[in-house]
Amino acid sequence: QPEPSGSRMRRASEADVDPQPTRSPKKKYQLLKPRTRNVKMHSKWAPLSATAMQQVHEVFSAATRPVIQSRQDGETREKVQRVLANVLRRLEKKVSRAPLPPKTREMHFNTEMLLERNRELENTLTPAMHSVELLKTEVEKEEEALRRDRALLAELKTNAKAHQQSQHQRTRKAHPLLRSVKTTATDDDAVNINMVRGSAKAVGLDDVNDSDLKPLLDQLRNHIESMQTNSAQVEGVEDALSGAQTAVDGILFKRLDAQQY
Repeated sequence: QPEPSGSRMRRASEADVDPQPTRSPKKKYQLLKPRTRNVKMHSKWAPLSATAMQQVHEVFSAATRPVIQSRQDGETREKVQRVLANVLRRLEKKVSRAPLPPKTREMHFNTEMLLERNRELENTLTPAMHSVELLKTEVEKEEEALRRDRALLAELKTNAKAHQQSQHQRTRKAHPLLRSVKTTATDDDAVNINMVRGSAKAVGLDDVNDSDLKPLLDQLRNHIESMQTNSAQVEGVEDALSGAQTAVDGILFKRLDAQQY
């Protein structure tokens, strides 16, 4: 049986519809695009000299050799050579008439000199890059040491704060007599390190309001004062005895011989 006209038209319309166009993969190489740049020409610009033009000709000729040598057929090679020769003549004609900056020298078109200059720059660049790598390594080491020092400093600050809080807690729990004694900057003077005898002073004993400890503290103070009085009475006796012993030794040394002395 013949198909209905509607189904035939539907199939025809489906056949006429083009499939989705496939996008070409993005090219991974760079393309050269024409670009117009305005270059200011000065009156001091001049065409190249004959020596420079000869070097330009050698550069162009060296560029055409790989293209000519890639053609195996002799006839094709001759055609390619003629075409390239015409192109080179037009290029050389344009270059010879074009004014160039005065700093353009013959060496800019000398391949051997450019290669030698390139080698010199590479020899200079290699040690510089090596030095840069060494400096980067040293910088990384110093940064790592700085991070360690900062971590240590933070730990020391935390420990100091914890110690201060612990000391404060212990001070609050201590006896009132111990809390009243304060360490000052003069604790290491001559009197406190027993180089010079000074008067004994009970720091904070008068501030005690405990009635049970008051008699004991008074007795302790009287005992200390009695010891100071007794010590003052014999003060200088030791120095006098030492001086007398020295005088006796001097007299005996003068009056007696070596065996008797």
